[in-house]
Amino acid sequence: AIEIDRRTVGEDHPSFATHLNNLALVYMKTERYAEAVPLLEQALVVFTNRLPAGHLYVVDTQNKIDTCRAALAVGE
Repeated sequence: AIEIDRRTVGEDHPSFATHLNNLALVYMKTERYAEAVPLLEQALVVFTNRLPAGHLYVVDTQNKIDTCRAALAVGE
């Protein structure tokens, strides 16, 4: 889905960011936080640029990044 969106709607489309977010969730569920963070950060940039300020996707994605970073800090 990510590759299809990359080719069809582009990397700056919210649909692409949603697919990144979904893959990051899989990584989070399997405690692969270091792999989730870059995907979430990329999604956050798109959501921030393309959606209204304070949109649920922006807030939710930032919360997921914070959760991953906290989990990574505990594991250090």
